[in-house]
Formats: sequence, structure tokens, C-alpha cells
Amino acid sequence: MTERRYVKLVIFAVQLAACLSQGTLAVAGEWVRVESGSVELITDVSSKTRHDLLSRAELVRGTLAAMQMGPQTPSRPLRIIAFRSEEEYATHRAHIVASAYYLSSSDRDYIVLGGRESRFGDELQHEYTHYFIHQKFSSLPIWLDEGLAVLVSTVDHRRNQVRLGRMPVENSKFLANHGLTHSLSALFAFDYAERNQKSASVLAGFYSEAWLLTHMLCFSPNYAERFLEFMTAVNDGATADRAIAILWGKRLQDVKQDLHEYLDGQNISNMKVKISSSPLAKIATQRLSATTSSAIMRDLSLKLQKRPT
Repeated sequence: MTERRYVKLVIFAVQLAACLSQGTLAVAGEWVRVESGSVELITDVSSKTRHDLLSRAELVRGTLAAMQMGPQTPSRPLRIIAFRSEEEYATHRAHIVASAYYLSSSDRDYIVLGGRESRFGDELQHEYTHYFIHQKFSSLPIWLDEGLAVLVSTVDHRRNQVRLGRMPVENSKFLANHGLTHSLSALFAFDYAERNQKSASVLAGFYSEAWLLTHMLCFSPNYAERFLEFMTAVNDGATADRAIAILWGKRLQDVKQDLHEYLDGQNISNMKVKISSSPLAKIATQRLSATTSSAIMRDLSLKLQKRPT
């Protein structure tokens, strides 16, 4: 063995030992804490998935900040918990149909992901949108809160430009097969308790139509200029129909007609947003003991019990 090769092997051995001592080589199945900026990720998924989740959170933050829908840097600490298996997630599910959810509490906010790891990316983008927008708009009606989250769930990027507004496949299929099934009054009146009692088909219609209306108000030339004013008005307690009448001078039947034309005319387009290209903050990874990971899960269970129903 040459002296140069021996030196390289010694250096690698030292680096490997350092990585193992810090938990940076933790593999799928081991619970770890990963911290980057204000985001803490607790998970047993692979290192590739961990990095993807943190990158997507930063992508959504940059996109929504550029659209003036929240602060440049969220003030509330966020803990993301991602379960690798459905069995692990089952005991921490918010309700029976939720494959992911956002939860706010007094000391920190949570995003919980479970089940199909292949869907974690889009689900993280959806739930992180709730987290980020709630920094500025904490009292949006459910149709707008969910409409924005679905809207941002399909964001993708190339360099420092993101594409926003692609229709999710499941929403596209529903609208193509069923059209608009809710009146705007019914859409505006939807609440969280009602959502948890509805069938899967009714929920599919609600999410699809909430997405479509949000898309039109946000991107259509006839509405987009005053969309942030609309968000502020309904967040401050104005009814949606009252805010629409004041800001755009339209009745609900006028908006419904516009929505039909927006859908039927295939005018649903993507929007490109320039964002500040910022790398992930320094990532620190730590293996968790069984005692620590169990304590974190007990904390989540307590927060779920205290959440508003």
C-alpha cells in the first residue's frame, strides 16, 4: 500500500467515525432528529427522503414569501414527524382519512406524515402551506385554506423560478367527470366538523372546487390584482360573498358563471414566480434513543387530544 493511499484511508476512517458519532449516517428504520434553520424533522425514513422533505419545505417558504402570503422567515418553530410505516402512523392519525395533517399548538406547530413515503413530498408541500400561511392569515375559511394548500402542493422549480398552478391529477379527474357539484354558498359554509363527517366523494368535490375557485381568484386577470385584499378581508372576519361584492362588485351567481367559464374554457394556466435562491440552512442530524423518540410520540398524542374538534 502506498503512503498516499494509506493517508486517504486514515482520513476516511476518521470522517466515518465522526459521522457515526453524530448520527449523520443513520439509515432508514432508525429514528433521527434532523434540524435545518427553524425546521426540526423527526423521522425514520431514508436520508434521501429527509433531504427531499427539507428542500420542499424551503421551496414552499420561498414561493409563498415571494407572493407576500407570509413572512420571509416563519416565527413559530415547526416539528415535522414522518412515519415510514402505516402501522407506526396509525396510532397518531388525526382522523381516519388523513394521510397527513398540520397541527398548531401553544409551543410549536406540527406537520405529521404517514403511510406512503412516495407521496410525502406533495403532502409536505400541502401541509407546509397551512403552516406558513397561518403565520399571517390564521383565520381563513376552510375552503380558502385548503384551496391554497392544494394549489401549492404541485409547485415545482427550476433554478430560481417556480411553476405554480398545475392541476393535481385527482382534482382534474373529478372535475372532468362531475363538474362543479357545490354552490358557492355551500362551499363557503363548509367547516372542519362537517369535513370530518363527509364521504370520500363529497370531500373530493370540496377539495377540487376549493382548488379551482382559489386558482381563479389568485391567477385570473379579472380577480388576481385584489386577491391579497380578499384574503385579508375574510381572515379579518368578512364573509366571502360580502368581500367579493366590495372588492370586485360581483354577485355569487356572477362568480359561479366565471368559474364555469374558467373551467370549461381550459384557461387554467401555470404561474411562474421568481424566488430568492437560498440553499438549505446547515443540517444537523442526531440519532434518537428509544426513550427520546417515545417521549416525542407521547407529546404528539397529547397535542392531538387537545386539538379543537
